[in-house]
Amino acid sequence: TGRDGSRSAVTRDVAGVHDLKIGDMRTAVLFHPPLADLIIARVRFILDHQLARHREGQRRHAFLAYDNLTRLTHPSDGGWVDWSDGSERLAMPTLLQEVRLRGWPGSEIDVALHGFADFAKAHLLDDQGTPRRGSFEPWTDQTRIYDSPWLAHFFATQFLIFGAGEDLELAERILLRSYALGAGRHLSIGQPEAVTLVADLLQQAGQPSRAEQ
Repeated sequence: TGRDGSRSAVTRDVAGVHDLKIGDMRTAVLFHPPLADLIIARVRFILDHQLARHREGQRRHAFLAYDNLTRLTHPSDGGWVDWSDGSERLAMPTLLQEVRLRGWPGSEIDVALHGFADFAKAHLLDDQGTPRRGSFEPWTDQTRIYDSPWLAHFFATQFLIFGAGEDLELAERILLRSYALGAGRHLSIGQPEAVTLVADLLQQAGQPSRAEQ
C-alpha cells in the first residue's frame, strides 16, 4: 500500500526467494507453493528421512533431527539435548495427525503414528505418565513436564483418529501427572489446549466426572 492509499500486488509463477525493487528501495520476498503442497512435501520428507529405521525394536519408530549439511539423521543418543528423539521431535507426529485428520494420504502415515505411539509409551513415558526428554535421557527428578501437553495432545488425537479408549486414558493420565509435578506453576505451551481437548473427549465419551476433574 502506497502513501497515497494506492495498492499493488506482486506475483510470481515460480516459488522461491525473489529480489524486488520498489523505487529506490530493494527487498526480498518469499513466494511459497500452495500450503497443501508444502505440507505434503514436509510430511513426505519426514517419512523418508527422519524415521529411525536403523534402530532396533520400538526405537525404530522414533523421529530424529536431520542435518541438511550432511544429509544424515542425528543419532540423538548424545550431544545437544535438543537433538533428542522426544521434546522438539513431538511436532512431527502431531503434523502427521493433522494431515490424517484432513483425509490426506493415509496408510503410511497410520503405520508411522502407531509406531510412534508404541515408542512413546515405552521410552518417553513411565507408568504414571511422567515424560522424559528422549529415549536415551536418564529418568531424573527434573522431569520434562514441558512435554506433557504435547504428549497428551498426541494421544488424545490418536483416540480421535483411531478410537482406542486406552489412548484417551493415557492422555488424561499424562495431564493429571503434569499437575502433580507442578504444571499449575509452569509455563507449558499447549497445556490449556490439551486440557480442553481431553476434557471435551471425555465428556463425549460419557465420562463427565473425569472431564470435570
